[in-house]
Amino acid sequence: MKELEKGKVMTVQGQDAWIIAGLGVVTADLPQGNGCRTCKTTKESLSAHNQDIVTTLRYHHITDEEILKISHETIMSRRDQLCTEYGLRSLPSILDKLKRERHLQTLQNVYHATAGKIGRLLKLTCELFSRE
Repeated sequence: MKELEKGKVMTVQGQDAWIIAGLGVVTADLPQGNGCRTCKTTKESLSAHNQDIVTTLRYHHITDEEILKISHETIMSRRDQLCTEYGLRSLPSILDKLKRERHLQTLQNVYHATAGKIGRLLKLTCELFSRE
């Protein structure tokens, strides 16, 4: 992937082509099952209808500060506590070496992967009934 991010000339069907690739969206289970990686919603409140999205979203400057706090912690048990509290890993993911938008191109938990689709379906259905 690192090589393809920079671009590479490859022969495709007998012709030279400039190929550039990147990582899109990955769907997987959460490693600790303690909430969402896209936002800071806890596992217990994933299905709550009255969430304040602005306060639960992850922002780069805040995530950078949290990663810095974790990396500076010398006591292992406290480091583990911070990882759980922030919903982050103690060591960088192998995906962090790739060019990506860490909050948009992140592992999606099952709730967010399906809830977004269900939300769009409900919106379209309600719009159809409203017209009738």
